[in-house]
Amino acid sequence: MTKTLSFHEVHRLSRKLVGRLAAAVAIGAQFFAATAAAKRFPIPSDQPVATADISDSWQPTVAPNGVEAVGLEGAVCLPIRRNTPL
Repeated sequence: MTKTLSFHEVHRLSRKLVGRLAAAVAIGAQFFAATAAAKRFPIPSDQPVATADISDSWQPTVAPNGVEAVGLEGAVCLPIRRNTPL
């Protein structure tokens, strides 16, 4: 059997849902703001074949034939390089 909800129960549930949605949007906005400050790196820097946008929080540095980034307090290293043909 299904239960029929009263107007007040529906109103209370919808307010709870709107509150959760607002909280999710606020949290998502913080992540977007943290990743918005990024630098664009050409790969390689002399004759680019691609670009990489890396957040400043990942401490990106230019490397031979590409770029490297270290994030999560050194737990993750992300090298992006162009391979030279054999």
